[in-house]
Amino acid sequence: MMTGPSEKHAIRLEGIQVNAPVGYYSHERENGVAFLVNMEVGTDFSRAGLGDEIADTINYEDLVAVVKKEMSKPAKLIEYAACRIKEELLRLFPAISYLRLELQKQAPPLALKTASATIVITYNR
Repeated sequence: MMTGPSEKHAIRLEGIQVNAPVGYYSHERENGVAFLVNMEVGTDFSRAGLGDEIADTINYEDLVAVVKKEMSKPAKLIEYAACRIKEELLRLFPAISYLRLELQKQAPPLALKTASATIVITYNR
């Protein structure tokens, strides 16, 4: 199972739920806001496909731990929080070839009822 010129690998985590002190208004940072985080990381996991060893891929728990850590820090802007997550993922996991990160703020306080506000970052090394 070798990667060929047209084969690409990705790990996708969807619907990571986190309550975080992220929001423009002080009550959002004090009380926390519900977020959903989706991410896709490109990485070559062909060795894990052959050897069945977690050391040959990126552990999902480690990806979620980055989200948990970075979202626990107060921020006014979801853009800022998303960039913190991106930077930490790229720093910790040099095997990431690309990253797509979506940070969805649930029920943002807007003049009209809105299900979510979403920030999307796509990054290629």
